[in-house]
Amino acid sequence: MLPLLLALLAAPAPELSAWERDPAGWVDILPGRNLSGWARIAPISTRKVVSVVNRDLPIWVVDRKTGILDCRGHLSPKGESNGSHEMLRHDQELGDFVFHVEWRFKDRERKGWNAGIYARVANPSIWHQAQVGNATGGAWFGDSPDASGKIVRQTLTASEQRVRPAGEWNVYEITGQADTLTLWVNGGVTSVWKGLRVPRGHVGLEAERHHIEFRNLKLKRLGK
Repeated sequence: MLPLLLALLAAPAPELSAWERDPAGWVDILPGRNLSGWARIAPISTRKVVSVVNRDLPIWVVDRKTGILDCRGHLSPKGESNGSHEMLRHDQELGDFVFHVEWRFKDRERKGWNAGIYARVANPSIWHQAQVGNATGGAWFGDSPDASGKIVRQTLTASEQRVRPAGEWNVYEITGQADTLTLWVNGGVTSVWKGLRVPRGHVGLEAERHHIEFRNLKLKRLGK
């Protein structure tokens, strides 16, 4: 009991989020009616289309009263079982920014939860994703240009596992500044991607065959 108590006392206190530290200057970017301000697009992985967006399938549902964006990626058209895999991309192109988003998985009984939060999406084939999941959450991966301009897959690992179990709300904050993307998860930085050759792009959310909710989608531009 004593070693556990000493370990808890020695652990650093969680940091406040940027939104908590300074609530000024943030814009609420929760999608409007008919997902206005956002676009549903098919992800492209190493220049291959991952899926085709089914426009008739109501994957994204906004509840204006609760402020929750319900992502029903587990739903499928009749006769299909794999669910939907697509990106909901915010319309505004950004330079330097901070993106605050809270999320939780709803399907607690499933295993291997998976989804993601995008940043610096320059086009459907150039993207950087903060991984959301129980095993790989809190780390960056994506398809990004190397020094020659070729789009290559890059994967980082999280410095620590801070993602909470399915059913509990998580807080992610992504900061894009110059050539660096920083991922802050539930009180601390877990992954930093440096040396990016993509100075501008869009943020977005991923549906990947799971039931996940998002709330408090807040955006703050940095600099000009």
